[in-house]
Amino acid sequence: MWSLHKGECVQINLEKGRDGYWWTGMFEGGESIDLSGIDTTRYMHEFGNEERACVQKLMFDQQQKMKGEPSSDELATEEILKKAWNAEGSPFAGTEYERGKVNLSNTFPPEPPAGSSSGKT
Repeated sequence: MWSLHKGECVQINLEKGRDGYWWTGMFEGGESIDLSGIDTTRYMHEFGNEERACVQKLMFDQQQKMKGEPSSDELATEEILKKAWNAEGSPFAGTEYERGKVNLSNTFPPEPPAGSSSGKT
């Protein structure tokens, strides 16, 4: 959008899309903008329902991480595992589910080097 202020200037308003990145300058090759002076604060009431839910999930996950507790995704995965633990045909049927027996962190022990003895027969 632009407007003409007769005898003063032409005012051009550019609205940046919400792609998550700040412009470093107004024109390619132009002077860089000091981003430290820009107030990027947004209040929760300004977010839509989906954005608000995402922010709340991130805040919860950060609190969980600080306490050394599982994230919301790990808790959801754990609920699925609990349901499957005693399901018909499960090799774990009849045993109590224990969080320590399951690796929910997406990290696995390293594979032994090729040709080495892994202890399996």
